[in-house]
Amino acid sequence: MKKIIFLVVSAVLIVALSGDTFGIRMGIVDDVPERSSAQSTDSVDVEPETETEPATEPAPATTETPTETPTSEPVTEMPTETESETEPATEPVTETTAPETTATETESTAPETEGKPKSPYGEITYWGKYSDEQIKTLKEIEDLIAFYHLPISVMGITLDGWNTFSYNAYQTYFSACTIKAPYVLSVLKYMEKNGISLDTKLKYEKKHFLEGTGNIQYSSFGTEYTIRYLINQALSISDNVAYNMLNDHFGNQIHDEYMIELGCPSLVLVPAGIWAVNSNVRDFAVCWQEICRYFDTGSEYAMCMKDACTNTGYNYACLNMTEWSYSHKSGDNYDETPRDAHNDVCVIWKERPYILAIFSEADYRDSQTCDIITQIANKVHYSLWP
Repeated sequence: MKKIIFLVVSAVLIVALSGDTFGIRMGIVDDVPERSSAQSTDSVDVEPETETEPATEPAPATTETPTETPTSEPVTEMPTETESETEPATEPVTETTAPETTATETESTAPETEGKPKSPYGEITYWGKYSDEQIKTLKEIEDLIAFYHLPISVMGITLDGWNTFSYNAYQTYFSACTIKAPYVLSVLKYMEKNGISLDTKLKYEKKHFLEGTGNIQYSSFGTEYTIRYLINQALSISDNVAYNMLNDHFGNQIHDEYMIELGCPSLVLVPAGIWAVNSNVRDFAVCWQEICRYFDTGSEYAMCMKDACTNTGYNYACLNMTEWSYSHKSGDNYDETPRDAHNDVCVIWKERPYILAIFSEADYRDSQTCDIITQIANKVHYSLWP
């Protein structure tokens, strides 16, 4: 044991005393770092490979991140695609329709409306066969109306029903005395059906008095007149008292029910009144078709009416007409209660007869109104249906 200890101590002393050997070993130690760095590079090469595998593990994370990004990208792109899809869809529609509409409007309306006001109620509509010259006449009538400053309506219809035209046909007007013809038609058909004589007498009473047109107002109360005479006065000179006496005797119901049956509701009288306050030219034209059919029956009652309204005065829609016979009934109101009115409905007894109705919300004393109605009527009588 002592020998072993001795040997160990001796070895230590030998090492301590051997400076060269220690220096070499120190140099080796100094060199070791260089070799160690080489070895560490190897180990780094190895470790990175080991760490590269973890580094490749983030790669999937990186791969997942792009995966998430594309997922969010389509969401961003979808609106873009939607917008791009919407835009092309809108563009073709605009490109397809706009040029056609513009071209049509420019070609059809620009030459005609240039320098002319546009009518507030649209254009004249017509049905049936019309020549180019007749269509030109209708456009001329439309141009006349466009310059007029008040509401106006026009309707024409041939009695054979093959041609019609109208402008603003459903505009409503105060009927004024124009309603007397439909009322007389209702009364005469009722009388004929029930065997009531035209020579039945009615007494003029104070309650019948009405100012305005007619001569009976100047008669003494208590004077008696036959229904035949009252009808003649109500239609030929628009006698208000004669009309009021007929209405007092027959009432409104007979007339109102018949107008509804004919399909002319705007000609119904106001309750407890004798006027139609919201009438239109369409219903008047239809009613006058029925009046003409009634004339065709040739009955005593029908002839009583035809004689009373043929070739009479106040004939605004056939003014100064001498070439043809006509039947008509006009109406005026100029005190604005309920509204001004200047109306006429006539039948022109040409080889091919027709009805013309012209209504306006005007004072008949207005010169422009009288002039435009005359011009419209003349274009119909002498150009459209000569």
